[in-house]
Amino acid sequence: MNKSLVRNMFMTALFAAIMLPQAVFGDTLVVDLATSASYGVLSSTFVRNSGPSTITGDIGYTTLAGGSSHTDNGITNVPAPPQSGIDQGAALAFLNSQVCSFNFASGAVDLAGDTTHDATPGHFLPGVYCVTGAMSIGGGGTITLDGKGTYIFKCTGAFTTSDSAIVVLENGADACDVFWIPVQATTIGTNNTFFGTVIDDASITVGSTTLWTGRALSFGGTVTLDTDTIAVPVCAGATATATETSTEVSTAVDTATLTATQTSTDISTATFTATPTATETNTEISTSTFTATPTA
Repeated sequence: MNKSLVRNMFMTALFAAIMLPQAVFGDTLVVDLATSASYGVLSSTFVRNSGPSTITGDIGYTTLAGGSSHTDNGITNVPAPPQSGIDQGAALAFLNSQVCSFNFASGAVDLAGDTTHDATPGHFLPGVYCVTGAMSIGGGGTITLDGKGTYIFKCTGAFTTSDSAIVVLENGADACDVFWIPVQATTIGTNNTFFGTVIDDASITVGSTTLWTGRALSFGGTVTLDTDTIAVPVCAGATATATETSTEVSTAVDTATLTATQTSTDISTATFTATPTATETNTEISTSTFTATPTA
């Protein structure tokens, strides 16, 4: 990939992270993936090994490799659009800017067996979990994400899950709000049930027959699948904002000339008299949503 393009993406992402606010984990954090949000697979190289894989969502890549096949229930973009890479980088920078709510002891951490963050192994409430080293879901274990809110798991090493590992969502936890952001490569084992968005330009490799609700985002790297199923979650959009729209309508209407006479008493009142006249006018009709502020 062009080094100048990668450098520009990094600078854009860094600026976006500086400008965005920190999370308040009593609420769900809005992570703006922008154009990268629609992708089940976003990569420089997309490898399909052994059996066919199915992606419900968009696919973007520059190089296609591997001896198998895939089915795309979305749009395929070749090459992957640079803007999607910029948006992926901006989202990653924003996630990395969030302050850790729990720091594990330095070294490799098995999320399924750890009890330092919670008395129940593998149980997690919404928060930002930070590992200095490698992070895993080991031993075919299960982790439970419990409650509505944002879950961010970040580590300075690799992220791996063992064969038959399971991620469970409970009590309002949503795949839309789960993010895995390792520095080194991600490897998801065979026969996993997995949720969340992985952002990892080092590479993302998925073992066979894994069911994944989320996204494999590796714009600068390689995504490798093997008889897997990835489905992009349906997530709520950004909060709508009121905008004013104008429609010009040409029609014959009755217009009125209004004369106002105002008299001052304890309460100001105005009396209007209307003289109707028929004219043909071009009337601009504006619709908008306003918040009224009463004045004395």
